[in-house]
Amino acid sequence: QLQPYFAKGQLDLARYDAGVDQTIALRRSGVVLAPGALRNPLVVLANYFFDSIPIDLFQIRHGELHELAVTLEAIETPSDLEDPGLLARLRLRWEPRPARPDYYGDPELDALLKYYRTAFAETALRLPIGALRVLSTLRRLAGDRLLLLSGDKGTLDLSLLDGQAPPLLTMHGSFSMNVNYQAIGEYLTRAGGAMLRPDHAHSSLAIIAAHLDPRPRALPSLQLAYHTA
Repeated sequence: QLQPYFAKGQLDLARYDAGVDQTIALRRSGVVLAPGALRNPLVVLANYFFDSIPIDLFQIRHGELHELAVTLEAIETPSDLEDPGLLARLRLRWEPRPARPDYYGDPELDALLKYYRTAFAETALRLPIGALRVLSTLRRLAGDRLLLLSGDKGTLDLSLLDGQAPPLLTMHGSFSMNVNYQAIGEYLTRAGGAMLRPDHAHSSLAIIAAHLDPRPRALPSLQLAYHTA
């Protein structure tokens, strides 16, 4: 069904290793998307994507930051480590380890950790490091002109991140965890953007729009379209 669009040169495709690849090579045209090569802003759709790429977990106790190292334990001794059914018989064990203030060695990410360390007295914090690295790469490709539309299970409010216990895996043939959309919004806001979020609370699905544009102007049409839809 997509062949006519390929034939007209209106559609292309590429494999992108999320957060790792620093350029994107289009397979049909051979064009390489790299910083400085894009003339237009980049629109990114991330549908049930951020919940299944890497997430770092931290624990904040009395303002002190710890990383939570994870161990996978089988409820019973597995006979076949390649058995997909083993996923349902796994549990997570977390071990807190003191974390340095410059944990990532990246000013933006370390500033985000400091923000949470001062915001909470005690909580287990999910930091969507995979999503943040994807956005960092795409920001460079797009020259900081970016629109992100994303739908997933996740948390939007800072208050709901307080007093959390370490998360569990959600099993559905594969596995996933809730997305900390508040962290994504905070990251883009600090970079000069903003995140649009629903006016009402959601029960299972959060749909956000986040934009990043270095030009000092409001985006009223985008805001109106988002809240209308």
